[in-house]
Amino acid sequence: MEQEAQENLSMLTRLDKKIMKIVALFKHVSIYRWSIEKNEWDRAGCEGCLFLVQRSNDPKYKVIVINRLGPTDFIEPVTIDTKFELKDSFVFFKTQNDQIIGLWFFHHSDPAVFKEQLLFFIFIY
Repeated sequence: MEQEAQENLSMLTRLDKKIMKIVALFKHVSIYRWSIEKNEWDRAGCEGCLFLVQRSNDPKYKVIVINRLGPTDFIEPVTIDTKFELKDSFVFFKTQNDQIIGLWFFHHSDPAVFKEQLLFFIFIY
């Protein structure tokens, strides 16, 4: 398990040299984006492992989904201004560029754990 954690950290630091540690890992999430034009959710074409990481400088925390479906990963800073909502298997939040995102978690207990982690880090931010 320790080797897998080191490999994950090594992979993530290639994306962001300021990442110090992995705070939480969720094995499978899918990302949805709210379409204002269609007034419905669209699959974003991004799913995979979600990492909540701590960084050495601001923003201190980021959400990163390593995309198994394509070359573009999802990376979003977590700040004191991050607003989110938990509903069933989803966590909804607004990105820095005002997109509304839904993170769907495969394991039903994961959204509550993720929300708890976010609240903690926003509180200590």
